[in-house]
This record gives sequence, C-alpha cells and structure tokens, in this order.
Amino acid sequence: MFAPRRTWIVVLALVALALLLRLRGIDHGLPMVYEEAYPFKKSWEMWGWGAKKQLDFNPHFFNYPTLFFYVQFLGQGLLYLILKARGVVETALDFRVLYELDKTPFYLLGRGISALCGVATVLATLACGRRIGGFAVGIPAAALVAVNHMHVVKSRVIEVDVPLTLCSTLCILYALRIVEQPSRRNYLLAGLWGGLATSTKYSGAMLALPIVLAHAIAWWRTRQGGSNVLIAGVVFAAALFLTSPYILLDRSAFWTGFNYERLHMRLGHFGLDQTPAIVYYARVLGGSLLGLPLALAALAGGLYAGILRRQAWAAVLVVFPLVYIAVISSWSMKAERYVLPLVPLAALYAAAWAAALAPKLARRHRAAPAAAMVAAWFVCAAPSLAALTREARSARADTRTLAYEWIVAHVPAGSMIVSEAYGPAIMGIIDLQNLQSDVFEVVNARPEIKVYALVALPMYQMLPENSSPFYDLPVYDERADYIITSSSIESRYRKEPQRYAAHNRFYDDLQRTWRLEREWGPADGSGPRLAVFRNPRFAEVPFAERPNPSGGRLPRITRDLMPGSAAGYYERLAFVYEAYGFERAAADIYRHGLLQRDQPFELRKNLLIGALRCLIRAGYGTEALAVLEDAERQPTSPAEASYATRLRQQLTTPAAPSDSVATGR
Repeated sequence: MFAPRRTWIVVLALVALALLLRLRGIDHGLPMVYEEAYPFKKSWEMWGWGAKKQLDFNPHFFNYPTLFFYVQFLGQGLLYLILKARGVVETALDFRVLYELDKTPFYLLGRGISALCGVATVLATLACGRRIGGFAVGIPAAALVAVNHMHVVKSRVIEVDVPLTLCSTLCILYALRIVEQPSRRNYLLAGLWGGLATSTKYSGAMLALPIVLAHAIAWWRTRQGGSNVLIAGVVFAAALFLTSPYILLDRSAFWTGFNYERLHMRLGHFGLDQTPAIVYYARVLGGSLLGLPLALAALAGGLYAGILRRQAWAAVLVVFPLVYIAVISSWSMKAERYVLPLVPLAALYAAAWAAALAPKLARRHRAAPAAAMVAAWFVCAAPSLAALTREARSARADTRTLAYEWIVAHVPAGSMIVSEAYGPAIMGIIDLQNLQSDVFEVVNARPEIKVYALVALPMYQMLPENSSPFYDLPVYDERADYIITSSSIESRYRKEPQRYAAHNRFYDDLQRTWRLEREWGPADGSGPRLAVFRNPRFAEVPFAERPNPSGGRLPRITRDLMPGSAAGYYERLAFVYEAYGFERAAADIYRHGLLQRDQPFELRKNLLIGALRCLIRAGYGTEALAVLEDAERQPTSPAEASYATRLRQQLTTPAAPSDSVATGR
C-alpha cells in the first residue's frame, strides 16, 4: 500500500528537481539574447508585431519546419493576455513598445516553454523505463535526464533540439508499446509523435525506423495488425503537414530554405574544428553530452540487452540512434546539440543494465540492491553533477552584454560603429527606422534609448572569402568612429592566413593604426573576446554630427560569390547616411553599389531607387536623370532597362508626383 505512494513521491520530487534546474538561471543574459531564439523571432514576425508586417501564418523561413514556431506564436499571444490582465500593457501598441524596450518577459516565456519541454522529456523517459523494466529502470533513467548538464542548459534557451528530444522520446515510447501490444492506438500515437518530431526538425523523419522495426517484431510474434503500420504512416505525415502546412502551401520557399539548410549541413561553418564528424561525436558523447561513465554504461547496457539477452526493446531503442549518428556524421556541420535526442536513450540503456546487475552486485557485497542502484546512478551522473556545480559557482555575464553596457555608457549616440558578427546587440539606426511608425514614435521619443550608425561587417558561413572586399580598413578610416572585432570571427580567419589574407591584413592594420579603447575576454565573462578600437582621426564629434561627411572610399568591386550579398551591404551602408540626412553621400554609395552588376534585378532596383531618392531630395535632379540614362544604356537585364525607362518618363513628366520615382511606383 505504501510502496506505490512512496514511488510517486519520488516521481514528484524528480519533476521538481528537473524543473528547478531548468528554471535556475533561465534569465541569464536577458534582455540580451545571442545565438538562440530563431523560432521566437520568426513567430513575432508572424504576428505582425514586427517591422511593417501583417498577421501571417506563413513563417517564410524553412531552414526548420514550423511546429515550434507555432508553439512560440501561441506563447506570445498568451503573454499579451497575461500582461494585459496584470495591467502592464493596455493595448497592442504598449505590448510592441515593451518588446523594443525590454524583451525580458518575452524571452522568459519563450525559454519557459523550452524548460517545460525539458521536464516533459524527463517524464517521457520515466514512461519508457517503465515499459522496459518498471520503476526500477524508469526512475534512475529519468533522474539521469533530469540532471544531465547539456539537457539542462539547452532547456533554458529557445531552440528546437529540446522539443525534438521530447517528441522523439515519446515516439519511441509508443514504439515500445507496439512491441508489447500492437493496438491501433499505439500505432496512432507513435505516428503522431514521430510526425511532430519531424515538424520540429527535419531529422525527426528518421523516427519512422523504430516504428517500422517495432511493427516487424510485433508482426513476427502475433501476425496481427498488419495494416496498422500504414495508419501510423498516414498519421506521421498528417502530423507533419498539419503543423508545418506551408511546406506544401509555399513549396517554392520551402524548397529554397530546405536546400539551403542541406547545403549548410554539407559545407558546415568555416573555421570550425576539422575533426571527422564521427570522431567529434564520439568525443561529445563521452564528454560534454553524457560523460564517460554514462556513455560506457549505455554501451554496455545496449550490448547486454541487445546481444546477450536479445531483448526486443533494445532493438527498437537502438535503430534510431545508430542511423541518426550515421546520418549526422556524414555532414560537415557539427554541433553538440545535434545529439541531444540521444540523452534519454543512453539513460535508459544504462539504467536497464544497472537494474539487471544490481542484485548480483548487492549479493556479492552484502548490500541492498537499491544501494547498488544509487551508487551506479551517482557514478553515471557524476560528470553532469560536477558541471552543474561549476556552472552555479561561476555564472558570469556574457562579454557581449558587458560590451553593450560600456558602449551605451561611453560612446555618444550617432557614432558610426562597424561591428563583426557575434558582437554586442546595439540599437542601430536601421533597426529604429524599421519599426512600425507608431512604435517608432514612442521609442524614438525615449531619451534613454541610444541609437548608433551601426554597420555590420559581412560574414558568410559557407563562402567566407566573399567578405574580403569589406575587410579593407581604408574604407572605414574616413567614416567610422569605432570598430568592434570578435574572436568568434577573427580566430577563424587567423587559422588560414593565406586564404584570408585581406581579413588578416585588416586586423593587423587595425591594431597598428587605431587605438584599442576597451577589451573583454575570458577573465571578464563568457562569450567571445571582444575588442573596441577607436578611430584616431575623429576627436569628440560623432558621425551623425559631422558637417556633411562624404561617402569616402568604398570597397572595391569584385565578383560576388553569393549574388545579392554585395547589394545588401551597399544598401545598408547608404541607408545609414541617408537616415542622418547625408543624402549626397548616400547617393554616391547607392551608385557605387550599382557598379556591382552581378546582382539580382530586385536588389539592383533598391539601389537605383535609393540613388534617385537621395539625388532628388538633395536637389540634383539632372544627375538623377543621368543615373537613369546609364541604366537604360547599360542594363544588366531587359527588365532593368524597361524599369529605368519607366522611371525616367515619370521623372520628366511635369505632372508626376515627386515621390513616385523615389518610391519606385
């Protein structure tokens, strides 16, 4: 009578522990976020609360499928209702302004959803363990997942890997149930969770394998339920397409995004560890993900249950990780989080092996089996427990947050800051101008908001040498107040000095001729090493307050390996000038961008319109006509020639409204 009650008390304590570990530190770094929150940011845009958009259920982003986007979408709607009920906001405008001023409550809710997925994964592991060997397997396995350091850390950020781990564990749970009882319900639920896993991340498609294997085992035993596997397949596909409907409804955009992600996986990030993927993942499994004791116990458990005992559950459990590891090991792109779905499976193998050996060890050492299980658990959990302890003692701010705070305190608003990727999240004039007009009016009126002439140094993960024209210090000598470098980028270019000669020359010239104003490294906080260099050519007058600065030297025109990237750079740089009223210089930059002829027409059109807009406003109407005549004489496409002709006719028609050309209508 009392044993079941004590068991459920242990389960509740386990859930409380899992929740506590995942909520502790969940506000780390806020309101700043860095390499996370794609699902959150895309969901925000879908609401129409983002820049100049309407409610749109199509994410227009298919590097991932969209289930977790919709989960975050619903969470944002719930947050609005909560904040409105508490009187924090009165209208949607208040809500949108709050997002721009302090994203903390938004990201706390988004991260809280991830944390709940992490806790649910603990319970799903417990359920799997019960199917394998009762609570004697389920509780230790769930406890291993509850304290797993990598799983805890990833449950505090807005990424898709923790939800994927939850859905994949639930899919395997019902695959295990199919082996025991091939009922239609178990097939339906296995297909449902497999489809939801695939709708979270494309790699979830490999969960079809344990379902099919479980069906084969059940069919061999009972010769029943032959059609159920087809039903599971239909449910699998339905769950995927109902929760990621625009895979079908916007097939062209889906195929573009999917192929981009496939190319990304094949080529990887530049400058990353060149260790073969299979070796890399072996190190991760034995190190940061599981720790060596748990990795060895899981391997021993798999061999014991699968080969020595030939237990059916072991086969169902192993097929997904074997194929999954084989597939991701064929990619050049590598990341620890990719193998997160293997944590519950490793915990189950280890716990099952410990449960089988505990009675024998207890008899040999004259101890209770429970004591042997507890000892085995502590050995397997020791690396994660040690990592959690270290984390609690050494939690520090991110260097990017420290840099942001220093910049806001010491750098005048309107300064031109050129920053590498993985730098501080500074409010740029483009960010401000992109706000919807009602939000812009409120945010722009807040004196504590400091806005900068922010220019991003381009970085391309798959064709990194394409950024070399922009890594030319004389380009910034005549315009920038500060340049920020990040070790996350510089260290990659430094590894190959011949291939990235222009980049390394940029760093060397910067260190030699500009003044190092401030630096943050490992001694200051987590994150990349950041260095802020100040231009010695400018004293105390920031970019925005200089008397009509010229466009100055611009990057050399070379072949664009990623057509469209160069046009984007020139459009952003010119817009910074334009936003501060330097229209003559902005027009020169737009026109320089037009010299980059290997760009898509739609992007060249933006440069052309920008040049005309600035020239007309600055009073250079004759020069604006000359720009159009050049575009007609030497177009890059018939569409461009036709477009330039139409604009010239509008410009030379006396009755034409002056803004029709400036807007491209």
